[in-house]
Formats: sequence, structure tokens, C-alpha cells
Amino acid sequence: NEWDIKGGQFNKRNANYIQNNRLLNKILDRALKIYGNLEIETEDFTLEDFEKHFRVDSNPARQKEVFSFWREIIEEMNEAGRTGNAKVNSEALNSVKLFHQREKLSFKEITPTFLNKYEVFLRSRGGTDGGIGVRMRSIRALFNFAIQRNITKEGYYPFKAYKLSKLKGKAIKKALTMEEVI
Repeated sequence: NEWDIKGGQFNKRNANYIQNNRLLNKILDRALKIYGNLEIETEDFTLEDFEKHFRVDSNPARQKEVFSFWREIIEEMNEAGRTGNAKVNSEALNSVKLFHQREKLSFKEITPTFLNKYEVFLRSRGGTDGGIGVRMRSIRALFNFAIQRNITKEGYYPFKAYKLSKLKGKAIKKALTMEEVI
């Protein structure tokens, strides 16, 4: 009795009908936008394709779960026998958690500024270019996995602006001079 069948929205009997109808309209607008984009990009798409695009946009909780997604990736690495990668990612996860000091972190929050501040944090704790580069590459790989799995949008990718090439470790010269040989 709180639903207007013809209008496809809540009627005045619903306690929050104005708010609920606004939310319904917002969801409908988003769905139509995604549908339009899929029509333009893809000749034929499935309901599953639509759902993947819709869930990324409409479920903000999914976008905020960087730490849980990271733990999931670490578990997959361990199951695949890639224990070295799992250990590196686990150390990077703990380091980012220590830096961020909050329970949750969204992919949207990982910006070039965030990465620069994280780099400063690591340097203040004695980090070298090589060690910082390892952690940053872990974050970059995590981002790439998240984009592949439609957890986050490519537009949030911070590594277009934040370049890892500046973190190359200094090569140690191993060759002896002629005086040292003689």
C-alpha cells in the first residue's frame, strides 16, 4: 500500500517517500547511463556485463575495502604457491595500515598525494629507494588487480601521475679497478 504501481515509486503513505523516490531516481539515472555506455562500447552485452559495471558504481562499500581485497590477493598468492610475493604483499599491507592508521582505505583515497606522503613516511623510518619501490609496486599491482576485477575504476589509478621510475635502487659497482687487481 506504500507503492504507486503506475508511477513506479513510493506514494505518500511511505514515511520517507520523498527521500526514497529521490534515491530510486538516482539509481535509475545511473542504470540508464551505464546501459547507454554499454550500448555505445559493446555491440551485444549481457546482464552480467551490466551488473559488473553497475555494482562498481553503486556499491561504495566494495570500493572502500582495500585492506580486505589485499588480504584476498595474498591468500590467492599463497594458494598458488607464490609465497615470496605473498610475503612482500603482506609486509606492504602492514606498512600501509601503519601509515594510514584507520580501519578502512578506499581505492579512491590512494592518490598521488597519498603515495608521496607514504613515501615520506617510509623514508622517515629508514626506507631506501629499493625498499620503497617494492612496496609501491605491490600497491600498483593491487590496483591493477582491482581494476581487472571491477572493484574500482581505472580513473582512480594514481600511477599515471606518481612514477615509480624515480625509486630505482642505486647500482653497486662490483668491478675492481686495475690497481686493485694488481
